[in-house]
Amino acid sequence: LSYGEAASKLSGVKNISIEKENLFFEIFPYFLEHLKYLVITIFLCVFIGIPIGGFAAKSKTFERVSMTLISVFQTIPSLALLVFLIPLFGLGELTTIIALTLYGLLPVAKSTHSAISNIPKELSEFSDLIRMSKVQKFLLVEIPLAAPEILTGIKITSIATIGVTVIAAFVGAGGLGTLFVTGLSLNSIAII
Repeated sequence: LSYGEAASKLSGVKNISIEKENLFFEIFPYFLEHLKYLVITIFLCVFIGIPIGGFAAKSKTFERVSMTLISVFQTIPSLALLVFLIPLFGLGELTTIIALTLYGLLPVAKSTHSAISNIPKELSEFSDLIRMSKVQKFLLVEIPLAAPEILTGIKITSIATIGVTVIAAFVGAGGLGTLFVTGLSLNSIAII
């Protein structure tokens, strides 16, 4: 029984072998799963984090509550967060996406908050003079001016998510972490 056959039987991972000519085709499906989690997480972090950061820039009370709560999630180790989420959401993709989103919110929300807080008052007052609504002011003035710093937060979230997505394998969601977990459990450097 080869390492690849043993890995397939023990982990449920299909067709693991250590042949170099087939390596790309064996790893590519895991890469696509990994990429799927990254794209979904970044979308959710942007969709949730930018409004949180924008509201936090406008309200000191909301800032204290939201930034503290998001920061607390960032301090919990990734496997511990998964342990807390498994009883609520079960094993699989949903648990992974929720955990990754909770980890990715801080850089996006914090950079949005910082960028909007540092917009010059003159520009903000000008939008009031031309009678923009608060939503128009946020979308047409503040977001474009804050965009470089917001994009920095999105970049940080992307980089962190790429690394943390490996935990998906621990809840049966797949991704590149599946190969790491299988290789570690079989003590096989070739699979890792």
